Amino acid sequence: MVIKGKQIIQTGIAAQSEELLQTLLSVVQDGICFLSPDCDILYQNPAMRFWYGAEERKEAGKCYALYHGRTAPCENCLMQKAKQSHKTEEKEVLFENTGRMTGWKRVFCSPVYGTSGEIKLFVEYVRDFTEEREAALSAELVEAQNRELLDVLNQREEEHLRLEKKRTESMNQSFQ
Repeated sequence: MVIKGKQIIQTGIAAQSEELLQTLLSVVQDGICFLSPDCDILYQNPAMRFWYGAEERKEAGKCYALYHGRTAPCENCLMQKAKQSHKTEEKEVLFENTGRMTGWKRVFCSPVYGTSGEIKLFVEYVRDFTEEREAALSAELVEAQNRELLDVLNQREEEHLRLEKKRTESMNQSFQ
C-alpha cells in the first residue's frame, strides 16, 4: 500500500513538473521547438506556432513541411549540421512568413543525447533580432552618410584652398 502511495505521489509530481515545463515554455517569447532526429516536430511553443503560421495546427509533422512548405529537408538544414558536428549550430536568417511578418531570426539547434550517447532529439531555439539588426543597419547607414559628407566637405575645403592659393598668386603677379 505504501508503494502505491509513493507511485501516486511520484505520478502527481511528474504531472506537475510537466505542467510547469509546458507553462514555462509557453511564456517564452522566443521560438522553441523539439525535433526528432527524423525531423518530426515533437513540441513547438506558441511563439514558434505564431511565427510559422501554425497556431491552429498543433499536430506534429515534419519541420520542413510545416515551417517551410517543403517535401524534403532544407539544403542548409541547421539540424543536419548539428547532427554531423555533434554540437550546437547557429545561423542568422531573413525570415518571411507569407506576408504576415518579416524580420531577422537567429536560429540555434542543439542535439540532446540519451544515456547511451545517441542523439535523442534536437532543441531548436529561434530568437527575433529584427530591431537589433535594423538599429545596426541604421547606424551603419548614418556612418556611411557621415563619411560621404566628410569626403564632400574635404573636397570643398581642398578646392577652396586651391582657389585661394590661385587668387593669391594672381594678386602677387599683378603687383610685380
